[in-house]
Amino acid sequence: MHFQLFLLAPQRSCEVVAIEGAKEVRALDGVSNCRFYVRPGQTLDGGVATKAVGVVGGVVPERINSPLRLGFACEGERQPRFVNGAELSSL
Repeated sequence: MHFQLFLLAPQRSCEVVAIEGAKEVRALDGVSNCRFYVRPGQTLDGGVATKAVGVVGGVVPERINSPLRLGFACEGERQPRFVNGAELSSL
């Protein structure tokens, strides 16, 4: 199965505080690309979630479970939130 997962930016203004699990994702069999377009400490403008913060792709025989988590400190929230790729739309 070929796959390409685009990690879309949160719709709310926030600061990237962490990217966790990237090394582990890159080590998974079949993952050929794991690239991030943001870095911890970077501020992201709010708006529509059409800007990618990263992409993961490759060829795998079956579905994989990714340990990838991204941390964001959003305006109006006391603590940073850590989410996986599927949960990015909750921000």
